[in-house]
Amino acid sequence: MKQGKFTFGSENFVGGGGHNSLFEEIISLPNIFCAWREFQKDKRNRDDVKEFSVDAEESMFTLHYDLTCGRYRHGPYEAFWVCDPKRRLIHKACVRDRLLHHAIFRVLYPIFNKKWIYDSYSSREFKGTHAAMKRFRDFAWKISRNNTRDVWILKIDVKKYFHSIDHDILVSLLIKALPNEEERLLDLLKDNVKSFSTSPNKSIPLGNLTSQLFANVYLNPFDQYVKRKLKLFYYIRYADDIIVISDSCEFLANLLPVFAIFLEQRLKLSIHPDKISISMWNKGIDVLGFISYPTKTVMRPSTEQRMIKRLEYQSNSADFDEQLNALYSRVKFERE
Repeated sequence: MKQGKFTFGSENFVGGGGHNSLFEEIISLPNIFCAWREFQKDKRNRDDVKEFSVDAEESMFTLHYDLTCGRYRHGPYEAFWVCDPKRRLIHKACVRDRLLHHAIFRVLYPIFNKKWIYDSYSSREFKGTHAAMKRFRDFAWKISRNNTRDVWILKIDVKKYFHSIDHDILVSLLIKALPNEEERLLDLLKDNVKSFSTSPNKSIPLGNLTSQLFANVYLNPFDQYVKRKLKLFYYIRYADDIIVISDSCEFLANLLPVFAIFLEQRLKLSIHPDKISISMWNKGIDVLGFISYPTKTVMRPSTEQRMIKRLEYQSNSADFDEQLNALYSRVKFERE
C-alpha cells in the first residue's frame, strides 16, 4: 500500500527480529540491499540515482563498512522549491544518505508505530487521508446522533512545524523510546537529526524519509496527553493538523489555551494563529483536502485541480478518462 513517497508493506519491515541489536539490523547488508530495492522504485530515471546505480553494490558495501567502523557522517543537502500546492523549500540529501534513511525507517518504524495512538494518520501503514476522513465522519455521525445534534469541529495547525522541531527534545524522545539500545544507534540517530537546521538546533528537512518518522515521534507526547490526560476520544491528528470534534463550541474553545500551553512548554511549538477554526459540520468543513458535510464529502477544488494535473502528466490521452474516474471513485465519501 502506497503512502506518500514510499511503499508500505509490513512483510518488508525488520523491526527488532532475531538477536541482533537494532543498530546491527539497520546496518546489516540484507537490510541495506532491501532498502536500496525499495528506494529506487520510481526513481530509476533520476540522474543521481543512475549515477549511484553504476556501482551500487560496491557503494552499499562501503556504506556498511563506514557504519560498522563508525566513520559514517551525514552529508550536506541540496535545496529546491516545489509547489504542491503552496511553495515549499525541500532539502534533498545525496542518494547514499537517503538509502540509509530507508534502512533506518525499515527497522524503526514498526517499533515506534506500536507506541503511537490509533488516531494518528500521517505516514503510517493502513492509515493516510482516506482513513482519517472515514474516522472523522464516523466520529461526527456518532456525536450528531443521526443528525439530531449540532456537531462542532476544532481545527488547528502547528506553526512552521518541521522548522520548529527542537533537536534536543527530539533526541530525548528517541532515547526515551529506545532505552536499552546501544550508543551506536543513538549516535546514528543524533547524526541524522543534527544533519540539518534552519536555525540553531532546530528543524528537520521536509525531504527525508526519517523526518516523517521523527515528526510522529515528536508529537506523540501531545497525542498521549490528549488521550490519556484530557481523555478526548474524538481526536484526530494528521501530521501537524489537529482535529477535535464535540457537540459543544464552548468546550472546544476552552481546549485552545490548554493545547497551547502543553505545546509550548513541552515541545517548544506554537499554534498557528491564522489556522484556528471552530465550525459547524452542517455548514461544510475543510478537512485534509476535502470538504465534508453530513450528507457527503467532496474534494476541495484546489485538490481536484492538482490531482488532475498529476494525472495529465502521468497518463496518455487514451487512458486519462479511465484513471480520472478511478480516482473519483476512491476519493468520494458518501454516507450509505
